[in-house]
Amino acid sequence: MSKKTKMKKAPAKKVQGAAVDWEAVAKDQLHPLKLAIIELFATGEEFSPVMLQRALDIPTIGTVSYHVRALVSSGFLELSDTIQRRGALEHFYRASPSLLA
Repeated sequence: MSKKTKMKKAPAKKVQGAAVDWEAVAKDQLHPLKLAIIELFATGEEFSPVMLQRALDIPTIGTVSYHVRALVSSGFLELSDTIQRRGALEHFYRASPSLLA
């Protein structure tokens, strides 16, 4: 039998006077497709994932939908309308006010 060992956390070090470029950190951590989607929504227009897929020339709708859902859950986008298309629902989103502030 193997024993589980607890790892000790290293104490956090405080750095005085260090400035963090939070914009650079955020851009580095965001997926490039999310940045492209945000740039399109910054125009103030509404888009569906299908429209985004065509505008950004992304081969699969699933990839776009995944990133749109992530942006919605983060509060950057909000659902604005739903339209029935060929037996399915097409969801339209817009930038949340916090994104455009």
